[in-house]
Amino acid sequence: MEDDDFQFVDFGANDPNNDLKLVREEIQKLRETLSAEDSQVKALEKEMKEWRATMNAMGEELKKVRQEKETMQKGMEAMEQKNKGVLKEINSLKQEVEQLKKNQIAQKTSLGSYVNAINNIEEKSIQQEGSNGNAKGVLKELDKSQCYSCKSCGTHIGLESDIINRSYQVGQGPFTEAKRGFLFKNAVNLTLGIIKTETFTSGSYEISWTNCSKCGASLGWKYLTSSNETNLSKVGKFCLARYSLTSPQERNDI
Repeated sequence: MEDDDFQFVDFGANDPNNDLKLVREEIQKLRETLSAEDSQVKALEKEMKEWRATMNAMGEELKKVRQEKETMQKGMEAMEQKNKGVLKEINSLKQEVEQLKKNQIAQKTSLGSYVNAINNIEEKSIQQEGSNGNAKGVLKELDKSQCYSCKSCGTHIGLESDIINRSYQVGQGPFTEAKRGFLFKNAVNLTLGIIKTETFTSGSYEISWTNCSKCGASLGWKYLTSSNETNLSKVGKFCLARYSLTSPQERNDI
């Protein structure tokens, strides 16, 4: 009969030598069983040791994570404090900007009346300057063979040699020959009108519309100021409508 690798021997019924042999075999089996169990125990102890080492390593990692978390929290708190300071500065700057805007509006309001007054003075001065040439009915005479004249009354306006550019446009919309303008360096016998701000394709200007001093025909304008530095070369010059002028050649053909 066998139970868990143990065998009960009946010593009275068998040969003593044989019985001793059986006992020794049973003892050997028991030793082998104990040896196998001992190996299992050692393997388990090794696994436990490795498991403890793993747990210790995980504990160290967890400790580092907690330290990093604390560092991040402190950094976030410091950043939050810094952001509060920045927001405070931004709000302060916004208030300063709003105050500057209010001051600017107040300055514009106060300067508006001065600008209007100055413009009125300039307009009167320009009108007076433009009319001085014929205040007593005296018109300037130019070289007839070289000058452009008013098509309406024949008054001399500008010399051929004073034309800087022949490709300007007088009038809105698509370009046509009827809208061609000449840019004169100098012009005479013109009456200057009020100052206006006009926006052309090349930029914004302050101009004064010009009329013939004798018959009052509208001829073009004079550039007074420019908002763009690249166009300052036009200031002081005259853009006159070609269709309102008679050229020296046209006069000779008549």
